[in-house]
Amino acid sequence: MGLSKSYLHICLYYEEVEKSYQTNKGRLVCVLKNVEKSSFVVKDKEGREKAFVPEDGMIALSFQDTKGKLVLINDFYEKIGYPHKEYNKLEDEEDDYYSEEDMKWDRLHKHGL
Repeated sequence: MGLSKSYLHICLYYEEVEKSYQTNKGRLVCVLKNVEKSSFVVKDKEGREKAFVPEDGMIALSFQDTKGKLVLINDFYEKIGYPHKEYNKLEDEEDDYYSEEDMKWDRLHKHGL
């Protein structure tokens, strides 16, 4: 939480998240329903704690690594109400992508690069 070296500790229950989405800066925004079990506490470097109340029932989460956020989104998108699309998987109809003619002039599959 800025330069003051205070940290927001969050214990967020999935059932209290109504919906979620990402901002253009990559933050995961969770719109909360009734907050009963979830907790939000600001801790400073001396260990003092104070309660934090999310504004407008929303909390924006920043992740240190993208992998953690992607695991949350891909594995728990239904629980956190994240819009999720199932993309069609495109597959080749032919088993062998390279013909014999291709193999004659391009054995390393570089395609002239």
